[in-house]
Amino acid sequence: MTGTPSLPLRVGENAWIRTRHQFFTTSMILKILEVAEDGIKFETCNTIYNLRYETVPAESGVICA
Repeated sequence: MTGTPSLPLRVGENAWIRTRHQFFTTSMILKILEVAEDGIKFETCNTIYNLRYETVPAESGVICA
């Protein structure tokens, strides 16, 4: 799954995840299995999520004040 988690993720709490098409909450986080630069893997009561962070394209314009 590719998306953006609402950080920080905490064991014992739900995660909020935004993807391109939806915004949803998970069941309670049981374990955080892996943390990397490009994503996070964690286990909830119902699912093991392998969440790859959604990349944001670099801005091509310059903003001046």
